[in-house]
Amino acid sequence: MNLAEIYIEAQPNSHSYQIDECLSKGTLFPCLYIPYKYENNINTFSSKKENMFSLLENLDFAILEMNLYMITHKDDLEAVQKLNDYIGEFRKIKTLYENQYGPLCANSQFNSKVPYALNEGPWPWEVK
Repeated sequence: MNLAEIYIEAQPNSHSYQIDECLSKGTLFPCLYIPYKYENNINTFSSKKENMFSLLENLDFAILEMNLYMITHKDDLEAVQKLNDYIGEFRKIKTLYENQYGPLCANSQFNSKVPYALNEGPWPWEVK
């Protein structure tokens, strides 16, 4: 005896938001976007470091969104290519960022150097 049935509406992969929009929209896919009444889309970053970090955040979000999409669309070749493009771009920007500003996380490849780099400042809360 079935008490309930699961229904998942088909999600089209017609197009997606640009990388710099998806995080502020809360989705990579325009068909899933519902505006928030207090939404503020103004991103004003004063430095190259902040711009690169913002791009990394947006790429990370897009990768997560594409992984979730792939759960229900495992045969979508275009989506797989887009996911791989996002991952490649993320790795490239992350390497550039870490070469210029230091490691982003504890498992960074740059932490294995001597002298140990993770404990070097400034920490994000020390930057004014």
